[in-house]
Amino acid sequence: MKDEQNPISNFEKLVTGGHYEAMKQGAFFLKEAKAHLRSELSPLPGKRHEFPDINMVAKFVAKKIQTTNHEGIIEDLFDYVRPEAALSLLSLNREAMKNDNQLTKVLPFQEKETYFIRPFLNKAGKKYISIRESLFGGQTVEQLLGEIKMATTAQKKLTAVYDEIKEELSKSEELAEKRSLKTAVGSLSYIANNPTWDMAAIHAALGEDFIRTYGKVDLAQAEEWILTGKLPDKILKSHREVVDIQLDFIVMELDVEGRIFDIQRQRRSNLSLRRHG
Repeated sequence: MKDEQNPISNFEKLVTGGHYEAMKQGAFFLKEAKAHLRSELSPLPGKRHEFPDINMVAKFVAKKIQTTNHEGIIEDLFDYVRPEAALSLLSLNREAMKNDNQLTKVLPFQEKETYFIRPFLNKAGKKYISIRESLFGGQTVEQLLGEIKMATTAQKKLTAVYDEIKEELSKSEELAEKRSLKTAVGSLSYIANNPTWDMAAIHAALGEDFIRTYGKVDLAQAEEWILTGKLPDKILKSHREVVDIQLDFIVMELDVEGRIFDIQRQRRSNLSLRRHG
């Protein structure tokens, strides 16, 4: 039973009670099972394999590996949309600023830090973790997919509990103060997420040239804006170059895939209406 007043005790129980082991075992099984499934389906014709009886699909999807000229995209963004809109798509390239000794310039504009918890098990904690390899080949592809489906459902539940306990730990004042705490099964470290900045304030103080030089575009958000008609697709296309094609292997439930396709179709339809409306 969870102790609402003692998240550290909850973490210890997570390990000693087998939950942490089950989560790690599940992740290992899914990785190995999908790798075996990929090897079974690769020689077969076609890139998409449906299994409607168990509501599953396994497919090979081409993924473009691209280089991105962020400076060029940022320059075009400022030409196409208002500065405040453009800035909402941008963050800063910390490594580039570090290399050019520019980090001190943006320190006054850094937003409040957020943190995450990272556990490191000690010898006592590791005794509760034993990852077992699975044997594949004794089942049909459909049977293996059924096992993957069940394991995925179980893994989501295990991970949700783990994430909830980490979220509780992130609110611990003692952990925030000390940055690291030892428990019976290992240590808990309080680690800062990557910094974020007030981009509007940086733009006002340091100017557009600084933003262009050290800015970084949220590409996923920019693509969303293109789908919804807020930006022309040439803004990304003209500043990205395909350098390789990677073949990803995806396993999911058919109805989940259907919902994704419906959302994508609706977005394309909305974009077409905006263009021709």
